[in-house]
Amino acid sequence: MNFYERLETTLKSKKKTVYKMCKDLEISTNTIGNYKKGTTPKIDIIDKISLYLGVSTDYLIRGEEKHHKIQEAYDAADPGTQAAVRKLLDIKDEEQKDQEELYTSRIG
Repeated sequence: MNFYERLETTLKSKKKTVYKMCKDLEISTNTIGNYKKGTTPKIDIIDKISLYLGVSTDYLIRGEEKHHKIQEAYDAADPGTQAAVRKLLDIKDEEQKDQEELYTSRIG
């Protein structure tokens, strides 16, 4: 599977379209069309796309799925399990970030 095929598969699994991704990331649809023809994307574009789709750059470039599978397992987990994983990895969720911003804005 090449870059474009992985991109297309990932877009389908995330229920997104090439057009929507291009619009959201401000990437030309012609650029994506070139990838379909076999052109190699620049790393900054791969990075943008991987962040947008929630997959690793390794997955998009090489097809290494270990991080992709981890993300899928996290997405499928119940909210309590997701919270436990975030706590274990010391990742703040959006509510915690909002509370910290509110606190720092009041004392800052």
